[in-house]
Amino acid sequence: MKVRNCSTVLIFLLSIHIMMGQSKIETSKKELTEKEGVHYNNGTTTVSSGRSSAKPDDSVIDNLFVEVVTAVFYYTAWSVVKYGIIGDYKHEKHLLNTLTAYPYLLGNEGDYSGKDRYSKTNFRIDLEDSFLYNSNTLYGNHFKAKIRPTELFYFQADARNLFEKDPINQKNYNLFLADLAVCYDRIRFEKFNFGWKLGVSYVGNEVHTFGVAAGLNANYFMTNKISFSGSTKWSAINGRSLSSYELDAKYHKKNGVFNFGYEHLKIGTPTYDFVKFGAGIYF
Repeated sequence: MKVRNCSTVLIFLLSIHIMMGQSKIETSKKELTEKEGVHYNNGTTTVSSGRSSAKPDDSVIDNLFVEVVTAVFYYTAWSVVKYGIIGDYKHEKHLLNTLTAYPYLLGNEGDYSGKDRYSKTNFRIDLEDSFLYNSNTLYGNHFKAKIRPTELFYFQADARNLFEKDPINQKNYNLFLADLAVCYDRIRFEKFNFGWKLGVSYVGNEVHTFGVAAGLNANYFMTNKISFSGSTKWSAINGRSLSSYELDAKYHKKNGVFNFGYEHLKIGTPTYDFVKFGAGIYF
């Protein structure tokens, strides 16, 4: 009886040791590498053939109904794209605001200005690099670049390197994540802008896989050269979730910026929470 109890205790302690020794990064890699299982239901498909009993008049009415439904669908879809996703440039004056050389150059404007000032530009590059900290065993780096060839749209590239130390097994783990997206600001006020992004995500190391990604960006500029920004991105690799959420407070000094914030990542099942701080520059 005592031997059985001792064996149970040893098995329990061993399982705790194994669980504590598991790497979050290695778990994410494993889940993103393996495709999520798809289950099919067994059954038979019956195909029947025969002459239609519908009258010619019924066929004409059915075709007319399909054409009307199709026309309504396309008109609704176009209206959603034009007014909801792109906007109405004839009636929404904020969409005509011009891109600034950098926020707070000659006033309290942020990324866009409605005034005819020398602060506007036709091309801008935003660079930002942040250190991500969770603990002494889990940390990372996040580099972000925005290339703005015009105020109409811009390109955004994100590169994250995550590092994890396993003190039990004396091993180091690394995971590289990258995103490339085309971004569009649907709202372009002087103090607030909001938009969407669409692109691809990439997971490196042993995964080497791409996925389609979509997300949202928002920025709010206060009067004391302090701004707040938030962004989110959703993607999937082999049926597994790959998402990120960011919240930042920024202090602007000429064409430089200092940021402090929070970043949440979900890579497969494991989640990662980081405090972030860094700096950037506008060109």
